[in-house]
Amino acid sequence: MANNQNHTLDENYNGQTKLRRWWPIVRSNLALLLSWFNAHIKGTGDKHIAADVLYQDGSGNDTVKTRLDNEVTARQKADETLQDNIDNETDERKKADKDLDDKIKDESQDLNYRIDDEISDRKDADNALHDDLLEKINTKAYKGTVGSIDELFRPGIYYPDKDITITYIKPDGTEA
Repeated sequence: MANNQNHTLDENYNGQTKLRRWWPIVRSNLALLLSWFNAHIKGTGDKHIAADVLYQDGSGNDTVKTRLDNEVTARQKADETLQDNIDNETDERKKADKDLDDKIKDESQDLNYRIDDEISDRKDADNALHDDLLEKINTKAYKGTVGSIDELFRPGIYYPDKDITITYIKPDGTEA
């Protein structure tokens, strides 16, 4: 056998070598071959580089290195695609969050306007009711048809002469 990388056999014999000299050389060579084989099988011997090992799965005669390079490239591309998908999803969620925030802000402003309008309407209604009540009190007071304070709408309302003062009484009896 010839030299294979670091493996060297003793080939110092020929057809005229005597058996007593030949047998120890052959036995030594067999022992070397067996040790190399066992070391290779156990993974402790010399390693083959991936570019030298054929990968045969029926689809071609690629080397292990080519297959590994292709696999690494495919996984990197898949990772990039996945990252792009994650980035797109993140962007879409940020846009949706901003749209939702804008919608909430708009609805909040609209609600504030509606509340302000409702308060204004109620104030106007209260003022109109107040004015109407004062007019009725003044009319009754002017005509002299009110005999006592109890004839008015609630206790605490009084009128000296023609000046009208309205005092609201809380349920606990104190003035408001």
